[in-house]
Amino acid sequence: MQTVILRPCGMIGERDKQLIWRMAEVYDKRQHKVQIGDNTNLVDYTYAGNVAHAHVLACAKLLSDPALVSGQAFFITNGEPMPQWDFSRIIWRELGDNGKGHVTVIPRIVGLIMAALAEFFCAITGSSTRFTRFSVRFVTGTQWYNIEKAKALLGYQPKVSLEEGIRRTVEWWKETGAAQHQIRLGAKV
Repeated sequence: MQTVILRPCGMIGERDKQLIWRMAEVYDKRQHKVQIGDNTNLVDYTYAGNVAHAHVLACAKLLSDPALVSGQAFFITNGEPMPQWDFSRIIWRELGDNGKGHVTVIPRIVGLIMAALAEFFCAITGSSTRFTRFSVRFVTGTQWYNIEKAKALLGYQPKVSLEEGIRRTVEWWKETGAAQHQIRLGAKV
């Protein structure tokens, strides 16, 4: 059997049940004016429609030139790496943030210590938290991937820019009532 492995990064798009929910929750709770880390860590997300397009290209290439791509792995992103908090702020802007107001920057090491204390407190009380050392490492870690191989061998080019993908996602979020559903659930996802 001839196969191709596609490795998409974090995705955003209509019907997203993870990223947009969490980002909207942070925005609704007015926690979006807190930044952990110095915002120098690059991340690369992709629009879900671009990943679907990559699947179509991979199938077509397996049929037309299997020797070229069979057994190969390809990273699929939008090819637009940017600092983590810049990405988040694009989403919050689309949700309604005007970009004004002071942003509190917490150094990464302080964030890790605070998260460790939160985890310790939860262990003692039997409660839970999303503010963990893992989450601090995640928002301060570099996470971008080279897609040149996918471009060269599959002919992959993202069709929808990341900013347009974010706009579409937030538009869906608002139009479908998903935002109201989140509020009814008490922002528990």
